[in-house]
Amino acid sequence: MMGIVGLGRGSLSFISQIGPSFGGRRFSHCLVPYYTDFLIPSVMSFGSGSEVVGDDVVSTPLFDNGFSPNYYVTLQGFSVRDTYLSFNSSSKGNTFIDSRTTLTKLPQNFHDQLVNCNTPNFNL
Repeated sequence: MMGIVGLGRGSLSFISQIGPSFGGRRFSHCLVPYYTDFLIPSVMSFGSGSEVVGDDVVSTPLFDNGFSPNYYVTLQGFSVRDTYLSFNSSSKGNTFIDSRTTLTKLPQNFHDQLVNCNTPNFNL
């Protein structure tokens, strides 16, 4: 059986409902690399003490835009094979990540650069 865990900022999300009992609306989700042995788990922690620290830990700050239940991150760019495409934006929290949405919306010029990365003669 599979399920869905809502971690949004809305009052009905799982994290909002358990927050008062677990030290606040906090969570962390450590994702192992895609090609890691499937027996090594990705870990999710809730409440106080869920912050992950360590020498090899990389965290992505989440931003609140003040009116949306989504979590916003600052997109700096994409890597396609060995090519890095910079996303030129001076604003923090310029993108939100939604793991259930199937569409992607990007500025046209940046989208065109990504599409062109798949051509055999691609050069930046």
